[in-house]
Amino acid sequence: MPYQRLARFVLDEWRALERRLAVIDPGSDEAAILIPESVALREEYQHLIVQAAAHHRPVPAPFPED
Repeated sequence: MPYQRLARFVLDEWRALERRLAVIDPGSDEAAILIPESVALREEYQHLIVQAAAHHRPVPAPFPED
């Protein structure tokens, strides 16, 4: 499984969502929807790191260079 490629995609999505959260009202309806999505992306990224290590694949960097 291409853990690094998938992790990069998930990380890009997570970062974009976090940037969006930074500019909206934390108590808004939009934030109520986006916060759980952000948590899910973070968990998915962490899961990919664990899976890469378990399958002896290169572990994606926590914050790869752009």
